Amino acid sequence: MTAEKLKYAQHLMVDQTKSIPAICKELGDIPSSTLYHYVTAKGELKKAGLDLLNDSDTN
Repeated sequence: MTAEKLKYAQHLMVDQTKSIPAICKELGDIPSSTLYHYVTAKGELKKAGLDLLNDSDTN
């Protein structure tokens, strides 16, 4: 998962017009478990998501 993909995933999750399988497919056929590792069903960032974005800001 890249920071760019994570931001896009977050946008798609907040919108809630697409199904989780459709979102996963759009993000490059990632497993839903990977998606949920970084964001909640409402599109809120989990610790792993926050860490990923913070790491990308420092690089």
